[in-house]
Amino acid sequence: MDFESSFEPEDEELEDEEQTLDAGISAANEVVSAPGRLVSGVQGLLEPIRVATAPGEGDQEQSPPPPTTGYDPDQLRRVRTLLAEEPLIAGATRSPSHQQTSLWMPWVFLLIGVAVAVPILFQWARPLGQARQWPGVAEAFSAINRLQNGDTVQVLWAYDPATAGELDLLAAPLVQHMLDKGARLEIISLLPNGPATARRLVSGVRRIRSQEPGITLDQSPIDARFVPGGAMVLPAFGATPAALAVVFGAQAEDVQAWLELVAPRNRTPVVAVTAAGADPVLRPYLDSGQLKGLVSGFDGAASYSRLLYATTGQPPNQLQLAQQLVGQNFALIAFLALIVTGNLVAALTTGRRHE
Repeated sequence: MDFESSFEPEDEELEDEEQTLDAGISAANEVVSAPGRLVSGVQGLLEPIRVATAPGEGDQEQSPPPPTTGYDPDQLRRVRTLLAEEPLIAGATRSPSHQQTSLWMPWVFLLIGVAVAVPILFQWARPLGQARQWPGVAEAFSAINRLQNGDTVQVLWAYDPATAGELDLLAAPLVQHMLDKGARLEIISLLPNGPATARRLVSGVRRIRSQEPGITLDQSPIDARFVPGGAMVLPAFGATPAALAVVFGAQAEDVQAWLELVAPRNRTPVVAVTAAGADPVLRPYLDSGQLKGLVSGFDGAASYSRLLYATTGQPPNQLQLAQQLVGQNFALIAFLALIVTGNLVAALTTGRRHE
C-alpha cells in the first residue's frame, strides 16, 4: 500500500474546511460602501451628505414646497405699504372730507433745530438755569488744583475733529486750569488728527488768556505727538513718571485702556474728561477709586468752569455759557411740547374712533 495515497482524502477535507472558514471571515468583514462615498471599508465614517447633484441626477425628484409664512397676500401687501410710508408720531382723521393731521419726523428735527438755534443767534439769556454738578467734577478740580509749577501732566488726546464739538467745550476749562498752574503738558494721541486738534485748542486757550490783564502764560511749543500702533503702545508710557494723567476721550474705551495698561505701572492719578454717553460706563471706576475725577457732558463743563472762575476770581465767559444753557433749555421745552401734542392728538383720535 502506498504511504502517500493513504493520506490524500484527509488532506482534501482539510483544504475544504480552510476554504469555507476563509469565505466566512471575508463575508463577516465585508463593509458595504455607501453610495456616493469615495473611500469605503473604513469604520467610523459618517454618512455622506449630498450638497450638489451631477447633471441628469435628481431630475425625477420633486422639490420641497416653499415654506408658508402664515399670512395671506392681502396682509403682506398691507405690511409692505406701512413700511414704505414715512413714520408718523401721531395721526387723526376727522372725517373723509378732511385731510389726515399727522406729525412727520422731519418736522420734529426742524423744530428741535429751531429751538436750539434761535436763542443762540439772538443771544437770549433766559431761561438760564444752572447746570447740575455731578460727583467727580470737584475731585477733578482738586486734583488739577494741587499741581505745582513745572509738574508734568500726561495727556491722552483721544478725540479728533469728528467729536470736537462736544469735547472742546469740556477740554477748554481743564486745559486753562493746567496752564494757569504752570504744568507741562505731554500730549500723545493714537488718532492721526488728534495732535492737530490738541494744538488748536491749547493755542486758542493761550490766546484768550493772554488777552486778559495780569495773565502771563508759557508760550513754548506745544508737545503733541501722534503715536501709531493703537492701544498696544500705551504700556510704554507707564515707565514715565508724572504728577497727573488726564484722558480726553470721546469713548469710555479710551479711558479704560489707560487705566488698564498705563496707570498700574506708573501709579499716576487719572482724571477722565469724556462725552456724556461714556459717563455711565466710567462711573464705577470713579466709585472704586481708579479715577480721581470725572468730568462729562455739558453739565460737567459748566460745573468745572464755575469752580474755576470762583477760585481764580476771573469773570466767566457768561455769553458762551448762557447761550449753551439757554439753547439746551429751549430744546427741552420743544421736547415737552412734542410729547404733550402727541398725547393730545392720540387721545382725541382714540375717542373719535370709539364713537
